[in-house]
Formats: sequence, C-alpha cells, structure tokens
Amino acid sequence: MKKMILAASLLLCGAAGASDSDSAITFNANLGDFETYGVGFYQLNGRDKLGFAVQGDYYSDTVSAFGNRYGEMVSRVHLGLTYGVTDKLYIAPMVGATYGKFDYLVADSSDTKVTVSVAGVYQLDRVALKLGVGTAKTFVHDDPVVELGFGFTF
Repeated sequence: MKKMILAASLLLCGAAGASDSDSAITFNANLGDFETYGVGFYQLNGRDKLGFAVQGDYYSDTVSAFGNRYGEMVSRVHLGLTYGVTDKLYIAPMVGATYGKFDYLVADSSDTKVTVSVAGVYQLDRVALKLGVGTAKTFVHDDPVVELGFGFTF
C-alpha cells in the first residue's frame, strides 16, 4: 500500500513539474467513525483545466478492555482529477480503496472495498485549504467521512 502511494506521488510530482501549473500538498484529518490522518497531492492547473489528485489516509488503534486486547487498522488510497472552477477553487472527485483489518483474540478479519470522495481545494496565495466528503467502507459499515486539509502550494 505504501509503495503504491509513493509511486503515484512520484508520477504526479513529475507531471506537475512538466507544466506551468501549481501543485498543493495538504495534511488531512478525516472525521468519521475512524478518524484517519493522511496527506494529499493536487495538481492545480487553472480555470477550466484538469489535473491529477492522489491522497492517502491511515488509522490504527489497539485497545485493551476487560483483559482482552484487540486492534483495528484502516487505510485509504484515492486517485482522481482536479478541475479548476476558478483560478483559486478546484473540485477533486476521486475513487480508491479502503482496507480495513480487525484483530480480536485469535480471530482476525480484513476487507478491501471501493470508496469515493469529492473535495474542494482552495488556493490562497501559498496556502491550500481542503474540504471534502467521502466514504470509508469497512466490513459491513459504509461510514461517511468529512475530509479537512491544510497545506501549501508550490
């Protein structure tokens, strides 16, 4: 999973450097049943132009309750496009996968589901702000996620 995020980031950074576009990196906090944290990369090409987007999020927790120990882990990877509504506001629809793993006593289970998200990225000088919504499907849950991000453009 980490290798896939790194490869996609390198490809997108190379594509971003080949044009006169700006790029944004945001550090994300996603609020839902699982509070994941991650990073996103967005290519900002200007009004009425398309660019690339990639984001990855991760959550892990281990809990001990009544002498029993269990752990849960959720990771999300999304790829998509950015579209310039104005020179400063971009819409980024993305599709990806959510991987969830739950360890309880001797029973382990894991699952991978297709998930979607859409985010708005606003460029304010050299600051990037992100607000979005998405899903984090794990096992039988289809949890809505609010995506908040803050970063910089270059």
